[in-house]
Amino acid sequence: MKRLLLTMFLIIITASLTITSLTYAQQRTPPPFFLLTAKDKVYILLGKVPEGSEGFYLFRKAKGEKEFVKLTEEPIRPVRDPITFRSMIEEDYEWVKKATKGEDEFQVLRRILRDEGMQAAFSFTSLKLAKALGRLYVDENVKLGMEYTYKVAFIDYKNAQLEVKEKSCVVKAARVPQPPFEVKTQPGDSQIKLEWKYYELPKEFEYTAVGFNIYRRAEGEREFKKINPVLMLWQEGMTYRVDYEVLNGKRYTYYVTAVDLIGMESKASNYAEGVPVDKTPPVMPEGIAAKGIENRIVIGWQMNLELDLSHYNIYRGISVEEEFKKINKEPLPADLPYYEDKDIKPGKPYFYKVQAVDKSGNASRLTSAVSALIEDKIPPRPPTTLKAVVKERKVTLNWQQKLEEDLLGFYIYRGKSKEDFMRIIKTPLKEKVFKDEGYQNKGLLPGGEFFYGVSAVDNAYNESERIWVEVAIPDDEPPATPVSIYARPTEDGKIEVLWQAAHSWDVTGYRLYRGDNKEKPRLLAEVGKSTLSWFDDKVEKGEKYFYYVTAIDKAKNESKPTDKFYVIVTDITLPPTPANIKAVFSKKEGVILSWDKVKIDDLAGYRVFRAEILSGVYELLNTEVLIKEIRFVDKEGKKNFYYKVASVDTSGNESKRSEPIRSKEG
Repeated sequence: MKRLLLTMFLIIITASLTITSLTYAQQRTPPPFFLLTAKDKVYILLGKVPEGSEGFYLFRKAKGEKEFVKLTEEPIRPVRDPITFRSMIEEDYEWVKKATKGEDEFQVLRRILRDEGMQAAFSFTSLKLAKALGRLYVDENVKLGMEYTYKVAFIDYKNAQLEVKEKSCVVKAARVPQPPFEVKTQPGDSQIKLEWKYYELPKEFEYTAVGFNIYRRAEGEREFKKINPVLMLWQEGMTYRVDYEVLNGKRYTYYVTAVDLIGMESKASNYAEGVPVDKTPPVMPEGIAAKGIENRIVIGWQMNLELDLSHYNIYRGISVEEEFKKINKEPLPADLPYYEDKDIKPGKPYFYKVQAVDKSGNASRLTSAVSALIEDKIPPRPPTTLKAVVKERKVTLNWQQKLEEDLLGFYIYRGKSKEDFMRIIKTPLKEKVFKDEGYQNKGLLPGGEFFYGVSAVDNAYNESERIWVEVAIPDDEPPATPVSIYARPTEDGKIEVLWQAAHSWDVTGYRLYRGDNKEKPRLLAEVGKSTLSWFDDKVEKGEKYFYYVTAIDKAKNESKPTDKFYVIVTDITLPPTPANIKAVFSKKEGVILSWDKVKIDDLAGYRVFRAEILSGVYELLNTEVLIKEIRFVDKEGKKNFYYKVASVDTSGNESKRSEPIRSKEG
């Protein structure tokens, strides 16, 4: 798969430059077509076609003849039917599909026909593709040794002639290209890079190679096999290939051949051998543990699962920071994952790391250190007189300690209680003072309450009991602002306000504020931290309000407010239908409508509808604004038109329409 992807990459990336790079070493313009002879055949292959070309007619005359003979009654054109195209290129379809990244036959063919460079590159790779793309004609009615002149007439999509080009050739036996030379390998880890050399690109393109095939034979195999499913196009500076389908430690033999435009393949190049080398170290051993037993320390670990594992090495140090040295004189067998260290002194801690080594000599990383010691289980006496001073949210501890011969230092602990805590220094502290500046030296959480503990540690890492002191950090920092706020009207005319919790650990509740255009914001409610919504029933329909929320903490510090959220009070109750509707026709004014006023507090206006017949479609007459009065004049109204009236409230609810009334003369 990797070889195929590499070939596809070369074809796609260099498609637009393939003809030029393959044909001329000095960036010459490629000819319109090439002539290649092979005993009794002449291959006419298009090179650079004129813009707008949709095909070509082919003519030929032998030496001594005056007139050209037309060889193609119909123009040679690219295949336009995707199914036919696939059937013509046969087994080449799969790699062409990958090269074009097409999803089906239609997309593959469409992408090729849109890119002349891709057409040329594919034509050099496969004669089947060249024929399907309308770029190849094979003249089989020729004689060996005879000279012929060919004329190609390019046409556009209307069959109109664009350009005419001529070229001559003498029919000769096919010339097999020269093989590549100086083939050599560069073995790597699970891969072999194969490199070779080839001749400089000649000016005459017809009799040189256009690509290469690579053959491989693995150790123990009798036959060579071609490993590139698609011809590797020749580009200067690209005469190499990386073979990823190899196994470390196994010998492989390669040779390379050159292939010309008509598929003639050269003899084999020189043979080149290579053996991939394992450069991948084994996995670092896991589960390392050490324990003191009587007069020795036993170190054990989980056995590695690599099949090529050779042995283990064990390293020892007198502290985590000191240099670790290998202590096993002989390699430790791969199937015995343990070691007994007897060269030790009781009461002194030792640190150990393990390393795995494979048969190729690759060594894993050293494991993390584990420690063990013999006996000495008597802890030192605990510190005394532990005091704490708080300044700018930072805590300074100091204490006293009676002299101990094997005292190594002190451990410092911090937690929410004497049962819930953690050690906050990695190695024992030598001094009898410690300053806790919090995360990134920014101080501790304001309002936090902590317990600090200090214990003494001896050289055997025995730890004394802890002494404790309780510390409170002043809370002078407001909590974070609630994440967001949202308000919406309910069906019963209330406003539901919702918000997201503030991201502060000491939040105890929230304050909800409301305001409008008439009055300043005022505190509406103060709720606990588990309440994240509120129903406001002290609102008036049609009015516009805004809300915002703040968070408060234990010390009653109040956060910055959220953004204001505006909302208009609405409901879903339909207003009453207008009554006592009258429609009077006047020749001067049209139809004058009147009705009784609808008596509701949130009335917004009226809508009038008209139809020419009783059962017709009623058209809204006031489409842009609501009617505020109880009178409306339809200037286009006529006698015997029908009308309906509806009321609308401030929530946009429309009443049922009135019964239709017919206009009459007044």
